[in-house]
Amino acid sequence: MAEQWWADYSDGTVPAAVLKQHGYVGVIRYVTAPNLMNPPNRLQKHTTKAEFDEHRRAGLKQLLVYQGDTTDADSGFDGGVRNAQRAHVGCEYLGYDGLVFFTNDRTTVPHPRAWQAYLDGAASVLGLDRVGAYGFGNAMDLAIGHASAFWQAGRRRDVREHVNFWQDNNQQPIVRVGTRSVTTDRNLVLKPLGDNDMPLNDADLDNIYRTVWYGRPGEKLIDNRRPGMPGAWPETFLGSLEDRIIRQTLVPLREQVNQLTTLVAKQGNVTAADIAKALQAGLVAEVLPVLTEVVGDALGADNAEQAAEISEKVLDGLAERLAATPASAE
Repeated sequence: MAEQWWADYSDGTVPAAVLKQHGYVGVIRYVTAPNLMNPPNRLQKHTTKAEFDEHRRAGLKQLLVYQGDTTDADSGFDGGVRNAQRAHVGCEYLGYDGLVFFTNDRTTVPHPRAWQAYLDGAASVLGLDRVGAYGFGNAMDLAIGHASAFWQAGRRRDVREHVNFWQDNNQQPIVRVGTRSVTTDRNLVLKPLGDNDMPLNDADLDNIYRTVWYGRPGEKLIDNRRPGMPGAWPETFLGSLEDRIIRQTLVPLREQVNQLTTLVAKQGNVTAADIAKALQAGLVAEVLPVLTEVVGDALGADNAEQAAEISEKVLDGLAERLAATPASAE
């Protein structure tokens, strides 16, 4: 694939023709509430309806990003909900139903769990498939399982394998718009959007499992993912589900896992088996209906009973795996 560069900028609007002259094929622009995207109330960094429509007519690819401040990621689940709701209203105003990036715009992640919860809050509003994560390598590691697309800043050699866009902070082309000079960040497409939604192999599933239950990434994702086999069962049923569906299924348990982690910190004698037993009720009560619906959609309306049976087996298996704590989690 030939190199493709996208622009992002925060100093007014730029016509599509100017961006194309500098080799850009796409643009990532800031979104917010509609009243803040319109003159005379427009904030300088946000797109406008006129700019968004002009870019669309010109054939520029478009994505959006929401950022109120560099510390957005510290606001946790409630902050993610609040900012995603504002972004959602802005997206509807623009006529956009695609991905929105949410940011940890600094080299450190002071509160890792708050960053993950922030993304989860955004996903509860937009859906996980519409939530992207922006930040440096540490933020990208923590965002696995909490976002569907990844946009990394910093050094090229630090870019993680699962990242979709790399922001080059060393070369920032300046474009001219009339008498104005606008500094742009250029962003290289490393993995086209959608590549993260391919069917999973067992190593991918284990990576998601470790991230969900232990709050950290496990083995690196590998690219030799087997395609689904129409009319036949893969080695495991989970292997045929998209990772975003699995994540959406497990998101309801995130807060419960956090509470149990706090409990373990206070009571050092709590074992992994105790945690598995405590989570089993939550798995059944909160996740089973969601997973059954997802599996039912995959199998068809005539196989509802089989979908329920498969879902119960999946949850039983997760509980069993919890009892066998991996060494990396201790």
